[in-house]
Amino acid sequence: MITILNLANEPTGPFTRAQIAEKLQTGEVSLESLAFVEGLSQWTPLREVLARVDAAAAPLSVPAAPTPSYSYAATMQPPLHLVYAGFWIRVAAHLLDNLFVSVPFVLIWMMVVMMFVGASVFAPFIESQNAKPDPAVVASLVITVLFCYVSLIVGRLILTWLYHAMLESGPHQATWGKRIVGVKVTSVTGQRISFGHATGRYFSTFLTGMTMGIGYLIVAFTDKKQALHDMVANTLVVQNR
Repeated sequence: MITILNLANEPTGPFTRAQIAEKLQTGEVSLESLAFVEGLSQWTPLREVLARVDAAAAPLSVPAAPTPSYSYAATMQPPLHLVYAGFWIRVAAHLLDNLFVSVPFVLIWMMVVMMFVGASVFAPFIESQNAKPDPAVVASLVITVLFCYVSLIVGRLILTWLYHAMLESGPHQATWGKRIVGVKVTSVTGQRISFGHATGRYFSTFLTGMTMGIGYLIVAFTDKKQALHDMVANTLVVQNR
């Protein structure tokens, strides 16, 4: 017998395997819905529960044991992580994270560039304007500008990746921006994700960015408030209660 958590975070059921199959066909539940079957210690995606039930199914020649009219899952405390974080609170966390990462990095990058590049690179170019420009000086200036630009992009990418991956896989499961607004990142079962999982989630945001913002806007319309990168990485952003 299988118990399902509905969208109101309430246990429903228990249901037989055949009843679950009917609900999947009608769209009442999905394979990602959290479910419980006797023998588990926590709510688990229905996909995994069905695999467990089907694998343990007795041969047809063996009489089935009487099924109970109740489920232990109905007495379990519904998981608090099912309080999904909405669109605007995630926007606030994103803006705060940009302040914490991008602004300090750009300021430090500008100081480093001025310290190690500064006027020493531009002086020969300025002096060459009084005469015929020296191609070597122009080439040196172009290379320097390109190097500065690439270092800005790559440096910010690495810093942002480490910031998100390390903090979202850390004890608080959240970046500083997320901690301020009271949300965190979890797996679909509410568990803490690994550094590799958090890395995959971060780089999945590039796919979301290619959708002209639609991948972020769908947070307001999906059942579990997932952005496109959450769906790709199989993660949730939930209220930290």
